[in-house]
Amino acid sequence: MIDFFFSLGFLKKVHRTGWIKRGKVFPTDTVAAHSFRVAIIAYYLAKEVGVDPRKAALGGLVHDLHEYLTGDLDPVMKRYLKEDKEAIIRDVGLEGELREIWQAIYEKRDEDWVKVVKDADILETIIEGVEQGVDREFLDRLEQRLYYPISKRWAKEVRK
Repeated sequence: MIDFFFSLGFLKKVHRTGWIKRGKVFPTDTVAAHSFRVAIIAYYLAKEVGVDPRKAALGGLVHDLHEYLTGDLDPVMKRYLKEDKEAIIRDVGLEGELREIWQAIYEKRDEDWVKVVKDADILETIIEGVEQGVDREFLDRLEQRLYYPISKRWAKEVRK
């Protein structure tokens, strides 16, 4: 378990690839910083939509945890590089409840709290995009992927 804790430190050093490819100044945010803000957003969003805020917040913390194994693959990279999902699920290092939460998100299960975590992930990316000054079309595409009406309202607020 201690080796796993040290492995998690890698997420504090892994910069989010999508921002770098979009020409944003290095260093961009890290996977760990992104996951922290996703967790807080997920907590509040879960309260708004009536799902378990604790589970959603934990989901936000662990949703990208496997990236200590794979690095941060943006959507374009994922078209060309296929993850060995069985190996990732086997090797992720989580146990018990956290493993179950991570796996539900990783496998994109159709549960309300998973949708909350996904929306929180997108909302955090929109916030970071505003902070980074990315183009409007990119933010529009992100906003279209939001599921909950409250998420869409928050996204519009963020973009004002």
